[in-house]
Amino acid sequence: MTYFGFPIYRCPGMFNDTIVFTYPENLVVGSNANSGFQEARLIPKYEYDGSDNVAIVMQFAMGVQTAVATDGVYGSTVWS
Repeated sequence: MTYFGFPIYRCPGMFNDTIVFTYPENLVVGSNANSGFQEARLIPKYEYDGSDNVAIVMQFAMGVQTAVATDGVYGSTVWS
């Protein structure tokens, strides 16, 4: 699909009735490393099965961010 010659991509996870116009190079992967929602844990497997293995569990949030905010346009029909 295109709109005035620009390709349209479906983005799962976006809010309904919302659209973002920007070029693909302006979209980057971002994480919330400065908040309290990240966690890294070491789980010793010898406590459970007697092996010498360990498991590492890392939890954090990631999302798509814009590199240059003025190079994009955000639109929504939802009133807040």
